[in-house]
Amino acid sequence: MHRSKRGFIRLSLISIPMIAATFLLNALEVSAQDGKALTLGTSSVGSTYYTLSVAMGNIITKEGGTNVSVVAVGGADATLRAIGDKKSDLGMVHTWALYKAYAGAAPFKTKLNVRALLTGQATGNCLIARADRGIKAPADLAGKTIVGERPALKSVDEYTYTLLDLYGLRGKVKVKATAETREAMQALRQGTVDAVVLPCGLRAPHIMELMESVASVPIDIPEDKMKQLLAKTTPGAVTATNPPNTYKGQVKPYTIPVYQTVLVASAHLSDEAAYKITKVIVENQKALVTAHPTGRAWTLGNTLRSTSFAVPFHPGAIRYFREKGVWKDAHAETQKRLLTK
Repeated sequence: MHRSKRGFIRLSLISIPMIAATFLLNALEVSAQDGKALTLGTSSVGSTYYTLSVAMGNIITKEGGTNVSVVAVGGADATLRAIGDKKSDLGMVHTWALYKAYAGAAPFKTKLNVRALLTGQATGNCLIARADRGIKAPADLAGKTIVGERPALKSVDEYTYTLLDLYGLRGKVKVKATAETREAMQALRQGTVDAVVLPCGLRAPHIMELMESVASVPIDIPEDKMKQLLAKTTPGAVTATNPPNTYKGQVKPYTIPVYQTVLVASAHLSDEAAYKITKVIVENQKALVTAHPTGRAWTLGNTLRSTSFAVPFHPGAIRYFREKGVWKDAHAETQKRLLTK
């Protein structure tokens, strides 16, 4: 398995992220057609998504007999577009972007023909502020500069502006964009911004790294505001809580809005390939847990816990589900409804 070079290219703050993203995607090669090599798109180097994607790539390569290249595309939106453009075969994304992509809703211009394989951990957004900027609550962002936009990950933008609107702060906070997570982290370290909105989950390694490297605090959203935030954002969000001392300096529970993480594939991926990928990941889950604790979430039970899902499952994955006796009539009904939309 081949890992991508870190970030491919460094971009300056508020540079030309869309052009850079296009450049990166054009550099990918279509590999699904030969059945021997696949590309798995994922988020920035160092993120939970990247860590788990590398582990999955290793499993598929070693146990499934198919070489996999893991590519840090930069976000769920870009990962899904790469699949839609036949420049990537697999992708690790969250249900926020998946819901939009399958519906052909903004930020996607057309409906993308993707299929789910497995579901894993919850993932969302974290608001992290420098400890020396006097930010204790979202209301304290007035007059501050934050990183809160990501061209390749529009769920970050939605979170940022929904939160600012809830506090009446739109236009009162300077919001900058970055092309990827590490650029935002570096901006906080250097002090060129006061706070950052970062994609994250529970015990996210890049958040741990950031809070170890610069004195910073997670900004909690009160319960009443969190309920309003969930009501105003894309359907499917719930909350998850990091217990105290998950991160350096985090003395209280830290609750964030989250969506589920999904391993998806192009609908054009062969049934046999999808079957093998699903099978080897489930049956080698211990390797995922070794890579990151959230690997525990990648189970059949978690994948099919709900009979309501964002996109259809791949027929190859369903074949494995049926073998294990976990694909029920209610799942089949949802599958049929999604395919006839």
